[in-house]
Amino acid sequence: MSYHQDRDLHDALLRARPTDTDLREGWPAQERDDLLRRIRGGAGRDEASTAPRSTRGRVALLAAAATVAAALVVPVVVSGGDAEARAELLRLAGVAAEGDGPVVGPGELLHVEGWSLQENSSLFGDGLTLDDEYENWVRWDGATWVVLHRPSAGWTERAFYPPPRRADFGTPTPRFVADLPDDAAGLRAYLDDTVSGSNSHDEALFVAVSDLVNSRLLDPATFAVALEVLADVGGVETRDVEVDGRDAVAISHDRFVVGALGRKTIVVDRETGQLLGSESSDPGGRSRARITLLETVDRVPERVRADLRRYGNGSRTCADGQEADPHDGTCA
Repeated sequence: MSYHQDRDLHDALLRARPTDTDLREGWPAQERDDLLRRIRGGAGRDEASTAPRSTRGRVALLAAAATVAAALVVPVVVSGGDAEARAELLRLAGVAAEGDGPVVGPGELLHVEGWSLQENSSLFGDGLTLDDEYENWVRWDGATWVVLHRPSAGWTERAFYPPPRRADFGTPTPRFVADLPDDAAGLRAYLDDTVSGSNSHDEALFVAVSDLVNSRLLDPATFAVALEVLADVGGVETRDVEVDGRDAVAISHDRFVVGALGRKTIVVDRETGQLLGSESSDPGGRSRARITLLETVDRVPERVRADLRRYGNGSRTCADGQEADPHDGTCA
């Protein structure tokens, strides 16, 4: 689903949402709190002491809770950020603004290397674990060359994506990023007038900013401005983590995903203020992504272009150079 389709769906749900007065009269606060606690998985002492329900029962319970939550689109955050999280984000913004990082201009490409690990739920998904190593080249207009390798499956995929018809927060380009306001107040005002959907305005703000950040297209100054904006978004939390021996800060926001609670996170190096990666979780599973190289270059390597010419766009080949199975894309 595209960013705009997702936004339109949420807009429709929001228009159907009852007023706060309707909620207070028809759904008492205690019942709302109990439902949210069950969705979060925080069962009370009495529930924890009983025998586990069957798989069918657990699915039915979550499905019922998800249906109610999706229908009512109950906001799970309120305006006004946590003071400790705000202070941490403003400190990180100051560090990021003074840091080094690539700035993509016309005639240049952003070269990114990294890895991701997606673990799908066996209860609400296919139970697969997808381990990927990737290399991307993003041109000024958003045209992108991708080399994706999945070690566990033994194949490598190559693809070229043309520039998006319309750049936005979900599909940004270096050109789009360069035209964003260069101060926190201006960017926040722009976001306030642009974002929509989600379960609350704060959630919509976090989703837009995190999508923008995870594109890796932000130069240090713009990244610092984005962190300043997040400092005043309600529901944002920070916590100390360690990434490959580096002290880092996880910046998170809870959100409803298809009626169930999920969490979206970006991870920033505490000392350098650089983006290290992202994380997400919901009932369908969890994922992690890390950046290992970020630089500007003036061309896509000839080896990548040659492989695209040889194998074709979207091709998937095995370690021996032979094409993967055309039916399921696997290697023998």
